[in-house]
Amino acid sequence: MYDNEHQPRPTGEKALGAGEYSWGPGLVPSGLEDAPPSRGGIYRGTTPPVANPLGQLADELADRQGGRR
Repeated sequence: MYDNEHQPRPTGEKALGAGEYSWGPGLVPSGLEDAPPSRGGIYRGTTPPVANPLGQLADELADRQGGRR
């Protein structure tokens, strides 16, 4: 094996612990799983609510086809 070949990162029980650039395994530090981003938690994007997208599409298609439904 050459020195410049990619070494797989250990995972699971073999995973490295906290270090200079990481808090250890996981996306957020332990204990902050449900915290908001302002408190060190992860950002969770949301989409705006949609009433019934398939019903709206069916109505639009019906209008395009001359009012048949």
